[in-house]
Amino acid sequence: MAVNYEDDDDLMEDLQVTLEIDGKSIETKPVTIYEMDGRDYILLAEADDEGDFRDDAELYIFRYYEDEDGEPSIEDIESEEEYRKASQTAEEILSELPEE
Repeated sequence: MAVNYEDDDDLMEDLQVTLEIDGKSIETKPVTIYEMDGRDYILLAEADDEGDFRDDAELYIFRYYEDEDGEPSIEDIESEEEYRKASQTAEEILSELPEE
């Protein structure tokens, strides 16, 4: 079952994820969490110092899950085919989001 945080604006606003990529810390915020082929995925975008989405934000896609205690976690997508499909789904979702 997909985790639908879009219905909980406070949680989506407050959730921040720090990624470590090539020795660099990158602050991100979730754009959305969505389900595809029975798995949940999270689409993250770079955040600025105030915690808002950056205009030139890089986007990142990861598998998303919650542990037994309900704590959110992410993991890398290992297969190129899975990443391609997750990216296509994310693009479809982004195209349906209202412009701000």
